[in-house]
Amino acid sequence: MGLLREWEIYASDKAKYQGQLTDQKDFTNEPNYADKSKRLKGLVKEFEKRITSIEQKIEALFDSDETLSNQHKLLCSIDGVGSKTATKIIATTNAFRDFSDGRSFCCYADVAPFEYK
Repeated sequence: MGLLREWEIYASDKAKYQGQLTDQKDFTNEPNYADKSKRLKGLVKEFEKRITSIEQKIEALFDSDETLSNQHKLLCSIDGVGSKTATKIIATTNAFRDFSDGRSFCCYADVAPFEYK
């Protein structure tokens, strides 16, 4: 799923620039920081737009496929599993088609009390 990888790249870059906003505030003189802050905030906003766009495309993809939509709803019903985690699990496991049974998925996810053999 290329959209997911693109989303990860944008999210990572957004976090990097947000970090620069806070990290350099105390070490840069005010006029230079104000200039840089303005540029960085513009980049962060652009990344947010792209991330939102990709999330909408992924959501539309899931809505258009009954199996993906059902899997997403089931995963999101688990405590601690949100939409992004569910999406990542579905994409990584090829909509669970890479596993013949629940036991092998549990081993893959490293939550089983035994090794997969």
